[in-house]
Amino acid sequence: MTRQNLTDYIKDSAAREFLAEHKAKKYRIFDSIELYINEPLPKDFDLEKVLKKIQKNIPEHFVSQIDMIMIGDIPMLKKKEMDAFYAEGIIYLMNNPSSPDDMYDDIIHEIAHSLESGLAEFIYGDGQLEYEFVSKRKMLYHLLVQHGYQRSQIDFINADYNESFDNFLYKEVGYDTIRNIAPNLFLSPYGATSLREYWANGFEAMYVGQDKDYIKRVSPKLYEKLEQLYYMGRFDAESEMAYDMEEEKGWSNKHGY
Repeated sequence: MTRQNLTDYIKDSAAREFLAEHKAKKYRIFDSIELYINEPLPKDFDLEKVLKKIQKNIPEHFVSQIDMIMIGDIPMLKKKEMDAFYAEGIIYLMNNPSSPDDMYDDIIHEIAHSLESGLAEFIYGDGQLEYEFVSKRKMLYHLLVQHGYQRSQIDFINADYNESFDNFLYKEVGYDTIRNIAPNLFLSPYGATSLREYWANGFEAMYVGQDKDYIKRVSPKLYEKLEQLYYMGRFDAESEMAYDMEEEKGWSNKHGY
């Protein structure tokens, strides 16, 4: 099942309404995102640590596409062996994370996917990120061939998600093998899965505390996008603040007239 298939399932099955009706515990992040726990987390799990870390490390404008976070024993995630998924303004999380840091990483990754909703043109429109990603995929192809792995080169050039290719990298080759034969090609082997996962993997690396110089060295175009996104948000926030101050004074010059 592809990400789009899962999105359609969630939408068509009215999961939003079902989960909302069965909410048990409710929290808030940034005073705008509702978090519901439908089934209990592991005993003594420190959810407050996760929430505080998100609010400390993530600029608030990064979560503008997110309405709520749902935590529970979610059948479709369980069936696909997925820990988290973003769709239609909701981040869905399984209720069995191995640690608070594990849950934090999952949320950061899905925030990256949520940003694609409104910023696809900014992220992908100039083709630079795709060019960098496909170039790395081609290098991976040649390295794998040298080590006896056989797969059509067309699969490596296709930047979209493909479940068969995903299984090839994850199950047939294995992430440990990719790390060993292609060190420093991707920030992590999962980043080779598709262009969208390359983006989300880089965003996650940036905000879980991976060395920025390393990110810049391994994926310079990806790093450039992440830097632009951060400062673009700061500029927008500062502009909005200036606009609000002008309104309080009784005039406005938001559009530069």
